[in-house]
Amino acid sequence: MRKIKWILVLAIILIAVPTYAHQVKSGKKIHKLQFEDIETLIMERNPTIQINKNMRKNLNDNKNDIEDAIEDAEDDKEDLEDAIDQMDETIGELNQKIKELEVLKNSLDYENDKPEGNSTNGDVNSMDDGSDTDLGSKYNNLYKALEGTIIKVQELYQSNIMTLTQNKRAMRDQLEDFDKEIDKLPNQKIELDKTILQLEMVNESTVWGAQNLYLGYTNLQRQRDELAQNLELLDDQIDIMNIQQELGMVTPLEVSGIENQREQMVISLETLETQMDNIKGELNLMLGQDFDTPLKLEDELDIDEEIVSDMDYEDDLELAKKNSYSLELKTYDYRIQDNNEEWADDYGNYGDYRVAERNSENATIELDQERKNVELAFHKAYEEVHNKITALENEKRNLEYQQQKYDALKLRYELEMISKIEWKQGKAEYDSQKNKVETAQQDLLQAWLQYEAFVEGMNFQQQQ
Repeated sequence: MRKIKWILVLAIILIAVPTYAHQVKSGKKIHKLQFEDIETLIMERNPTIQINKNMRKNLNDNKNDIEDAIEDAEDDKEDLEDAIDQMDETIGELNQKIKELEVLKNSLDYENDKPEGNSTNGDVNSMDDGSDTDLGSKYNNLYKALEGTIIKVQELYQSNIMTLTQNKRAMRDQLEDFDKEIDKLPNQKIELDKTILQLEMVNESTVWGAQNLYLGYTNLQRQRDELAQNLELLDDQIDIMNIQQELGMVTPLEVSGIENQREQMVISLETLETQMDNIKGELNLMLGQDFDTPLKLEDELDIDEEIVSDMDYEDDLELAKKNSYSLELKTYDYRIQDNNEEWADDYGNYGDYRVAERNSENATIELDQERKNVELAFHKAYEEVHNKITALENEKRNLEYQQQKYDALKLRYELEMISKIEWKQGKAEYDSQKNKVETAQQDLLQAWLQYEAFVEGMNFQQQQ
């Protein structure tokens, strides 16, 4: 019964999130459900999975937005870098112009370049009529004006250089901000990938939960059938004891005791019926239909033992590690912390870097530990399948023994050597052993489903 309680708890957990079945276009009602159809139907109709599909579309859109943002930021960064390069080129050209103007300014030599004074017939003592002075003064003013113009142009170039340098500094700061933001964007994308993976895990868990509900129902059904058979035997016993009471062979207290036992058995039977109805209600909700929709669960649950015998420990372990959701989640965590460490190294202070370094180291340790956990859990799942094979073989041997006993008992009954109630009791023991074989087969199927899910990436042992 502990297993049944666990299955019911799992069912409650799986529907803890509100699932409004009437809002889901579930199509035609399902009135008969076979075990092999569960995965397809749940993936198509389950409200939670439908919501997850829409969430995944939104997350993929967000991923595309991030990729576009990264591309736009890279383009803006490239434009900034081009602008900075152009500014550097312009500053270089202006500095060159300033040097050229300085050379020109230094080449001005008024004493050597001024015009010679007027003379008559080469007479150096001829009287100066003042024209030489005026001409010299004009040249002097021209040289000074030219020198002043050169200086002003140099100052203008210097001012332009200062402005360009300030703009370049501002652009470099902006470029650094771009780098900071761009280097953060990959982590946002990883977080989205991680969330999408978690949605996939929820979907897989939902399918697995529905399969376990189905298995729980068939298990309860076998218990109900066995209890109903025992109740029939008990009624026969009560009829006999009533006769024995009339003959004084048993006391009223003894009859009352067995009648009380019958009442408890009836209550147990009703409880099993209620649990079975609840499971069908849960399955209806998981199929996106009203909980009270008539639903029939009828399937011969068995497993191909050849498939089980083909298990390969080494190959399946490698597949389990490759497909493991938990390992992939830890890998995402590691990548995020590794990126944070690189970011802190590039842009953070020493304290930021030390924290990021420790977080990255912790993520590495957790990833390695999770790999070991997966290996251990796989080993347990593998061993569990083999344990269930052994248990099934043992129950089959017991059934062969009970079959021989029942055949002998049936023959004695046909020869009227034993009473009908003795035959019924023997048949009940035989049917009980048949139920044990069927239960062992179902336990093997459940262990195999868990093993198969593990190889495909899910570790349901962590949820138990």
